[in-house]
Amino acid sequence: MNNLFEELFKKAKNISLSQDEKLRAQKYIMDFIEMHPVRNADPIRQRIQSPLSAFILQLRMIAVGLIVALFVGGGVSFAAEGALPGDALYPVKVNVNENVRGMISRSEESKAEWEGRRAERRLEEAAELAAENRLDTEVRVTIEEQFNAHAERAQRRIEAIETSGDASAAARISTDLEASLRAQDRILAELGESKAEVKNEVTEVQGDIRARLEAVTNLRIKAEDKNGLHIDIGL
Repeated sequence: MNNLFEELFKKAKNISLSQDEKLRAQKYIMDFIEMHPVRNADPIRQRIQSPLSAFILQLRMIAVGLIVALFVGGGVSFAAEGALPGDALYPVKVNVNENVRGMISRSEESKAEWEGRRAERRLEEAAELAAENRLDTEVRVTIEEQFNAHAERAQRRIEAIETSGDASAAARISTDLEASLRAQDRILAELGESKAEVKNEVTEVQGDIRARLEAVTNLRIKAEDKNGLHIDIGL
């Protein structure tokens, strides 16, 4: 399923539209997202949902992602993938692209890895905005909320993997996430020193990173100790 989606996604990126067509498509998609917000699923419906209906839902989500790729994308890169908080296509990036990618992650390991990657993407966005002196308080708060949500979900999945008996996988995933968080913390620290205008906002983001780092490091140590493992994260 992952290979199929990636292949279709690549083909969609090569479709070229005129600027007017892109603008009309963007407006249609943004209007659709506003009129069809994502709501919490009904727990009762979740319990009675059949595997077939769940699979059909996944296919529908993938189809939405491909439609977005076809009508918004074009050229070398998919337009929404480069969007930052505040940009018109940012909701497409986080609510369509990333959710579709999450839907096709089948194993607990791949789901944990993807949530960790989403957390990293939010920090990359914060760094890019800080580099452009565009990281204001409102945007920073939004990024922090999303970062913490993704990091929390990644942590819970890592814990579940470790509890299920696969300490090696739990250690590997937590090690990767820990290394990523440390790297992003260093990048933001450098930006904070060189960009006085956004230093306070960068410092706030770093506070969240370091809180998550402590939790993820503890997860790694616990998983390593369980099987007598030691993983050198090279930091």
